[in-house]
Amino acid sequence: MMHSKKLFKIDGQSERLLQETHSVLDSNGKETERRIFDHQGQLKLQTIFIYDSNGFLTKTMTKNAQGRLLSSVTLWYDGHNHLIRRAFFDRDQILIAQHLWEYDPSKPERLLKYSKFGKDHIPLLVKKYSYDANGNPIKEEHFQPEGRLSVLKLKTFDAHNREQSETILENGTIFKYQKKNSLQQAKSAG
Repeated sequence: MMHSKKLFKIDGQSERLLQETHSVLDSNGKETERRIFDHQGQLKLQTIFIYDSNGFLTKTMTKNAQGRLLSSVTLWYDGHNHLIRRAFFDRDQILIAQHLWEYDPSKPERLLKYSKFGKDHIPLLVKKYSYDANGNPIKEEHFQPEGRLSVLKLKTFDAHNREQSETILENGTIFKYQKKNSLQQAKSAG
């Protein structure tokens, strides 16, 4: 099955085609190939999508119009089918970035940590998550490369597991929200 999408730029009353994307889908509706053409119909990029026997995406490869590899992405999953690693490679298959996910071994549905690394293997961003006894996400912390806490999110829940409030400390500003995400207060933490 083929799916097409066109991207236009509109200037006043005229529209100009910028690019056209053609996607090939398998019998399960999963994209197996994507081709991007310029405004003249010339192929610019081709991306191939590879899936495992369970239907999980395991690799993408992006090539230029001449068929030369530009980049690839490889994905790994744990025994619970959670994405645990996504690695980005350049055209020479040198690792340039990766994302890692860690889950609670006793409660595998709970994400504990997400890390984003650059090519030098230094964490660019680390997010840590905490939960209450009912499994509600009550704390999320974002750490920058130097280990500095840049975002702290705290949530409270009622006895029926409904979110009641959220407090966000982001770069020195505190935001307090009540039910239905209505901002109640914003002030400098300093």
